[in-house]
Amino acid sequence: MEISELHIQRAWQHQLFEKGNLFTTQGEAIEIDYPGYFHRDEGPDFFHAHIRIGDTLWAGNVEIHHRSSEWYQHGHDHQSSYNNVILHVVLEEDRIIYRNNGEKIPCFVMQMLPEYKDAIESWERSNHWLRCGVEASQISGLSFHFMLQRLAIERLEYKSEEMKRMLKWSHNDWRHVFYYLLARSFGGRINSEPMEQLARCISLSILSKEHGDRDNLEALFFGQAGLLPNKNQDKWVEMLSERYRFLQNKYGLSSMKKGVWKFMRTRPTNFPTVRIAQFVSLLYHSQHLLSQCMEADSIKQVRALLLSTPSSYWNDHFRFEKKSVYRVKKTSRNFIDTIIINTIIPFLMVYGESQDRVMWKEKAIRWLESLPCEKNYITSTWIKQGFVLSNAMDSQALIELHHRYCIKNKCLECGIGEAIFEKLKS
Repeated sequence: MEISELHIQRAWQHQLFEKGNLFTTQGEAIEIDYPGYFHRDEGPDFFHAHIRIGDTLWAGNVEIHHRSSEWYQHGHDHQSSYNNVILHVVLEEDRIIYRNNGEKIPCFVMQMLPEYKDAIESWERSNHWLRCGVEASQISGLSFHFMLQRLAIERLEYKSEEMKRMLKWSHNDWRHVFYYLLARSFGGRINSEPMEQLARCISLSILSKEHGDRDNLEALFFGQAGLLPNKNQDKWVEMLSERYRFLQNKYGLSSMKKGVWKFMRTRPTNFPTVRIAQFVSLLYHSQHLLSQCMEADSIKQVRALLLSTPSSYWNDHFRFEKKSVYRVKKTSRNFIDTIIINTIIPFLMVYGESQDRVMWKEKAIRWLESLPCEKNYITSTWIKQGFVLSNAMDSQALIELHHRYCIKNKCLECGIGEAIFEKLKS
């Protein structure tokens, strides 16, 4: 397996190579005061390095390649930004490299640490998204905790930026953005997009006019979702269809296509019909839900605000026309906590920032630390490796790690990967 250039760059950045007597291929001694700043954009790989070559201390840039001939293959001999490269670091010198003025560029053939080569070869061969599980379990608990904190804040900031973009598009209409995001959260991972689309095709102005009639709200949402059956012997469902036809004509509405909703590979409790019924019940029983959630003093209060029980029809149905065993379909504690984590807390952060309310941002972090760790395949994988996850702050951090680093093979760019490399040096 050929080692990628990125792995070679990381080996230079973290000095993961044999550090005995270092020499250029021309026999000049090398002392590395500072390897340089890793530059990800166009130009040399490392900027502002300080390296003594022979008797001269040089300040300049470092370029990394697997083979020295790649200097010409990449066209660096025609790029002025490479004129101040003071050292060419490679694994193999198969060609001598010259500057435009005819001078040889000093070349260093790096001998990477065997432990580092073994680790990256093992990661490259692995088909599992968690490639560094064994090595990561050897990181000290305190270091791992700090990394999780940083990742959790990254994830919270990412969600906050998404909300800011929505606010910009909606001309800072906080109520509508909260309404859309809340609908999205009721859709879960699979039906989030159609749930947001459903909310967008039933405006808050229409909701305010029909808020006092629960049947009208159900007719609106199920009708606009395209989920009402064309013919049904159940009188309540027939009544909803009749009401929807009236409301559709009244407000000039166009319904969504039924096919956008996903029922396959979804637990019945997560069927879009059940989640829409719960969402309608929440809207019907709520007054000023946004301000109540923002001003709540505890997670317990927010949980109570988000508790929702659909109309009695859904006690023995998961979807229209199909009866099921009797079961009240109220929102579960875990589902409510997921809404708090993914919608309420990020919204509280953004709202607190916009109002210059530091205490609200602090409350958001405090709530995240007080909620239990989420249970999903990502967190369970880490737990199987022997890690102890204390709260939702930890689980959000690991979800961020999975989404932004693990599945994108960015092992060399995450804090855990860096900690593993530092441990290899010791």
